[in-house]
Amino acid sequence: GGRRYYLVPLQLDSDAQIRVHSRFGDMSVALGEIARSFARAAPPESILLIKRHPLDRGIADWRKSVSHVALAAGIADRVVCLGNGDLDRIIAGAAGIVTVNSTAGLRALRRGRPVIALGTALYDLPGLTFHGRLDDFWTEGARPDAVLFDAFSRVLAAQCLVEGDFHGKTGMALAVAGSVARLERRAPPAVHRAPVRTRVLAEAPRLR
Repeated sequence: GGRRYYLVPLQLDSDAQIRVHSRFGDMSVALGEIARSFARAAPPESILLIKRHPLDRGIADWRKSVSHVALAAGIADRVVCLGNGDLDRIIAGAAGIVTVNSTAGLRALRRGRPVIALGTALYDLPGLTFHGRLDDFWTEGARPDAVLFDAFSRVLAAQCLVEGDFHGKTGMALAVAGSVARLERRAPPAVHRAPVRTRVLAEAPRLR
């Protein structure tokens, strides 16, 4: 309806991103915190859009859970729960993205949208994500630094990522081939790197 909205991409409770790399334990706890903050501090005409994870098999009734959370926070008329939808299109129109540590945060940063990560996330860096209070994010969230994100994504692709996926034969073949190549890559001998490394570390305090 043309109203301002903020996106919360749901994550799977079984995922180590939630169980190990966040303080919540499960997404319902995170949703409760987000909804209460939204009720307190978000622009009154705005909507909280909660989207189900694409690999969610429907074991948990998220529509019911979201409804309970919204009622408890007093914002039942301002919360929308989506089962499906084009995530990139949804991100493109969002005023901001609130996530625990979903890779949807990376997609949002790529599209220049304000992001706050409530858990431990690789991309949760000053200049990329919002580092203030959640209550302040609704009105103060800023776009990421595009130059910084470009540098970050190039380092990520070169050092951390392997092409492929786990959902088809072609994707798995690419992942295996890329992983083998990465594992077999020979690092430069440490003895030749030590003098340079020592000099850089020694100069670091003066550079700061």
